Amino acid sequence: GTRGPGEQMLEYDRRKIKKRIGTLRRELDRLKTHRTLLRKGRKRKGFFIVSIVGYTNAGKSTLLSILTGSPVLVEDKLFATLDPITRMCRLPNGRNILITDTVGFLFDLPPSLISSFHATLEEINEANIIINVIDISSMQYALQYKTVLETLHNIGLDHIPQLVVLNKIDVAKDRAPAMLLDVTREFPEGILTSAKTCEGIDVLLKRLEKAEAFYEH
Repeated sequence: GTRGPGEQMLEYDRRKIKKRIGTLRRELDRLKTHRTLLRKGRKRKGFFIVSIVGYTNAGKSTLLSILTGSPVLVEDKLFATLDPITRMCRLPNGRNILITDTVGFLFDLPPSLISSFHATLEEINEANIIINVIDISSMQYALQYKTVLETLHNIGLDHIPQLVVLNKIDVAKDRAPAMLLDVTREFPEGILTSAKTCEGIDVLLKRLEKAEAFYEH
């Protein structure tokens, strides 16, 4: 009788939020178990596994869609990809590999947020090779690339071999052709691509084919 209606509503909201958190934690535990079984199955079948990483909105999901010929959610917003998506990709030599899209990284990502995305980060841990996608049309591409490398280091995954993909070359050519030259000098082994126009996708597939063949031997 001494509390006002505002305080009562606050307690109701807290109970509702706690209940929702509990439900989400149980669902995450269920998904974690399910994904562990999936990963064991992939290893048992001997699939070569690729994880696509990069700063948010670097074009990872579009790249996955092109490489696998399978439609994937593509949105220009933060964390459009929370649940890791895995698709089959056929290489030019006819062999099949698995490619997984992951959550977009962010500068100064809080440890608590990394913990929340543990399911997608676990997928990277199973990869034989990482495709590190850089949006070279962004003026902040260097900081974004550094952020991805630091995040991989912080979660103990920087030991996995990487292919650097310099994406959105079509935009970079129009927006900053001089910067494009600097980027290619900075990343001499980088693969210039456009997930929008498919430029360079054949080169990327050949590099993946070479990596898969090396892994087999």
